[in-house]
Amino acid sequence: MEVEESYPEQFLEIPREDGQESVDFRRTKLCLKVSLVAFLLSGFIFLLTGEKTYAVVFLSIVVTILSLLHTPFAFMVLYFTPVLEEWYRFSKMFAVGKAIGIVVVLSYLLTRFRRQLQFPTPVKLMIFFWVWAAVSSIWSVAPLVSAARALTLLLYTGLMIIFVNTIKDMKTLRMIAWSLFAGNAMVAILIAMGKGVQDVGLRTAEGLIEAAQAEYGRVAFASEGIDSNCIGLLIVFSFMLGFYFVLGAGILKKVVLGFIGALFLYVIIRTESRASMACLFLVPVFTFVFASGRGVRTKTILWIILICAISGGLLYVAMNTYILPEMSKERLRTTAEDVTLHGRVIIWKGAVELFLLRPIHGWGLQTFPLLESGLGTGRSAHNDILLIATELGIIGLAPWIAIFLILFNHALRLPDYGLRCLFLGTLFWIFFAGISVTSIYLRTFWYAWSLVMSGVFLAENAQELKTSGFTQADRQEQNLSMEDIHTYADCNP
Repeated sequence: MEVEESYPEQFLEIPREDGQESVDFRRTKLCLKVSLVAFLLSGFIFLLTGEKTYAVVFLSIVVTILSLLHTPFAFMVLYFTPVLEEWYRFSKMFAVGKAIGIVVVLSYLLTRFRRQLQFPTPVKLMIFFWVWAAVSSIWSVAPLVSAARALTLLLYTGLMIIFVNTIKDMKTLRMIAWSLFAGNAMVAILIAMGKGVQDVGLRTAEGLIEAAQAEYGRVAFASEGIDSNCIGLLIVFSFMLGFYFVLGAGILKKVVLGFIGALFLYVIIRTESRASMACLFLVPVFTFVFASGRGVRTKTILWIILICAISGGLLYVAMNTYILPEMSKERLRTTAEDVTLHGRVIIWKGAVELFLLRPIHGWGLQTFPLLESGLGTGRSAHNDILLIATELGIIGLAPWIAIFLILFNHALRLPDYGLRCLFLGTLFWIFFAGISVTSIYLRTFWYAWSLVMSGVFLAENAQELKTSGFTQADRQEQNLSMEDIHTYADCNP
């Protein structure tokens, strides 16, 4: 993959005299400050009127205007609400997350449309994947269903292209990662407070969880596309982000992140998600092993010991405290038997049977729930690889795997240890989450794809610019100072 031909313009497009911060980063900070002022004013409006509606409408208008004027800020809003957006929806088929995505697209069209788009190889492969998914509507057993889902994937693919072509420096990327972390922290706080969901559209303000399955007493999530497994996995991802933020943090920030990390662990227990508990162990262990490079560092061994202690302690707390009811504990004790006899393995076997019947082109996008192959409950494949293979065949599965391998190869070569851990961890999270839930249709997992796809190449090309030895003629020709080069090449957290 010729990264050099695709990405240097990302860094050379906006030179700065002082070499400290890109224009996009400064504008994003300004938008954030204005939105915080608007938040305080909305609180004042609520105190004066006693009406939440007025306060929410005022804040929404301000945030929408800022998002339309500055695309990176729009992405911050999008990443801040990966879970919250699922509860605030205009209809069953139109969550507010889709509305925010449309605002991002409009913002790009208004402010950046004339700029030349960059299409690195993973983006091209993702476009091919979407085209093939859309074409599958022709032979699909449910053409209208496949076509409708293809439109949704079109929005996700478009957001990915815009993200890669909008986020131009590591500081802005880290700010968006912080936004994702902060949004999930807010969700975790509300879950810890025991709030419940009331499906009343935009007036939903009572919280984020409800005990929908009283017989188990487990936390369930009443919204389109989100269940206890998904929320647990998203919290695991935020927990991994916390490790990255800790690397370059001061004492006070480490204490705050440690508190939030403990809160995340509590929420993972509350979700009763076995997939999340498995990812909590597997993702960081694989990340630290592969990020250590040649040979196993002492730091890597210590990190793995810490992860084992956290995972073991989490399981002990779940099984020996009052946090979970007895029936939920019994469900965790019988995990192996449940999966083998009644759970995912039966569905996976059925998916393999369906794949062998149409191995080349598949049955059509979003048709797995409609197919009958002795699955018992075939509502979800609970495995992205088998789902794609079943619905889109080998032709659809090949680019998906190629994207992962290309990004993994580039992340593995990053010189900065913190960024190497961050992006390898994101890829391993996508992989392990994708073999336990059907993540391909969840927009939050596409956000993670965009984050690692943009970040890997930003970091890699920043290092190339830093070590390429630009001549004075090169710098004058491109209107770029060495300070700018080193600023944009700042890959350290």
